[in-house]
Amino acid sequence: MTRPVYLIALLTCACSQNNDGNVPTYPTHPILGVIQDAPVDGLQSFSVVITDFDLYDTSGKVTGFVGAAPRRVELMGLHDEGELFASSLVYDGTYAGARVSFDPDTIEAIGADGTLLPVISSVDSFDVQFSAPVPLRGSERLDVLLDLDLARSIQGDPATPPLIFEPRASRIPFDSGTYQLGEVEGYAYTRLDSPNRLSLIPRLWNAGTERGGSAAVAPPDILIDLAPDAVLIDSAGQPFIDEAAFFAAFAQSTQFVEVHCDLRPNGTAAASRIELGGSAQTSSPSEVEGRVVAVDPGGSFDLLVLDIENHGTAISSLLAQSSPPYLFTIMFASETRFIDDPTHTAQDASDLAVGQRVDVLITDTSLPLLAQRVEFESAPEHRATVASTGGLPAGLVVRMTETTAAVTAGLVMDETTNVEVDLASAEIVLSARGERPLAASALVEGLQVELSGRVEGTSTEPTLAASRIRVIAGELTGTISGISAGTSTFDVTVTSIMDPFGGGATSPPFSVTLDPACTFSGAANNESAFFALFNDLAAGQSLRVEVVGIGTASANEVRAYDVRAAVN
Repeated sequence: MTRPVYLIALLTCACSQNNDGNVPTYPTHPILGVIQDAPVDGLQSFSVVITDFDLYDTSGKVTGFVGAAPRRVELMGLHDEGELFASSLVYDGTYAGARVSFDPDTIEAIGADGTLLPVISSVDSFDVQFSAPVPLRGSERLDVLLDLDLARSIQGDPATPPLIFEPRASRIPFDSGTYQLGEVEGYAYTRLDSPNRLSLIPRLWNAGTERGGSAAVAPPDILIDLAPDAVLIDSAGQPFIDEAAFFAAFAQSTQFVEVHCDLRPNGTAAASRIELGGSAQTSSPSEVEGRVVAVDPGGSFDLLVLDIENHGTAISSLLAQSSPPYLFTIMFASETRFIDDPTHTAQDASDLAVGQRVDVLITDTSLPLLAQRVEFESAPEHRATVASTGGLPAGLVVRMTETTAAVTAGLVMDETTNVEVDLASAEIVLSARGERPLAASALVEGLQVELSGRVEGTSTEPTLAASRIRVIAGELTGTISGISAGTSTFDVTVTSIMDPFGGGATSPPFSVTLDPACTFSGAANNESAFFALFNDLAAGQSLRVEVVGIGTASANEVRAYDVRAAVN
């Protein structure tokens, strides 16, 4: 199971035209496309080249040409923050939905063991229809949040490929709060009308090319404010002494910057961290994202590459010598900066650990590859099965899968080795169509989990103080054969099991108990309506369900946290 991918497009119309009929006059309002994290069980990475992003009218004809040049987007590694991938303008019009196009031949999926998995897709785009047509006139805005459910879009088992990719998406409103964009690169300058605010021109693909006509327009600016506790770093990697010194750096020239920010519904953003990359920089060092699979404290680590941006000559040479998945050896030295990405705090080389997901900025001029900066995007992560719950609530015992980095690196002897897990500081969540808190008492033997934390001890007696445990939910489709509304249970004849439930749920048919916090969708939106559907079935009808949940300690019993119902 998975959290969905979120794709935001913040759209405003650009409509007025010069009298000569040539170049239109555009108000500076952005169209922004953003994709958010979507972990899928059994995969480390899933990426595809997005080739276009447009709006269509009520007839289905594309009339809002947003435009884009190809860009590879890695969909699984963003962890609750988005990646900006489009910035442009749109003309007046009435729009019924958005269309995202991609190149199916560019799909790359990396399995849990680091192998490249074959993926088949018979489509090259997906549409998201708005709940009602949206007219855009003058300076009106349209904020769009597209929910791409990657788990439902990928059919098949990563353990037995090929996988089938059929995108499924819907729209979610984005009209309040903020949205964490993560990292945006571009060119920034101060504004005369607001000296404590920056204008950022995102460095993207050909975002300014208007395919609906002959005009080529500059991509719109994003207005950036500084958050009260914003971290401001100069081009040498040192913090500015204050905001005044930071803004003084823009006095003579435009600066190439990397901004971590939260997007607001009005299209402005609040920066939590800004790093300067030099004056009017035309290119940036290579950026490589991946999973740490080995660490040499003497000055290097091995990285399973999950995504590459802006690769130069040295990385191009490495890519030419092999095929994906790629394994790079990265050197670090005294000048290498280590940063914890979620908190923007400084770290050091001793914080490197097997299983971490990291983003590495590389001086890409020669081999060996030298890291300029290493950002820790996540704590070390490990896939495991619960082996014993006798120590609950203080702890439990797990056995890690043989493909987990801690096993392949020798930190854990093998997949049969017991790992003692301390739960004192652990957040426990369930991956049930989004994440939700889970009590430690719900953990049972046989559950599949993802652990966050550093492996300590010896390879034969390893320990782990968990900061987070993500319990992998199972999913089935089937038909209800009987109900007991008074006990919130029903029996289901299983058609298919997409993900195993763990615990004692091994041999269907299953008895399903609804958790008090269970969510409902489809033909029923609450528990009472759900049971009423079954009671009101006409002759020849059946109630089909999709159930997401986990097994319990009882044989063939599932506790449901999400149910989608349909009358057949």
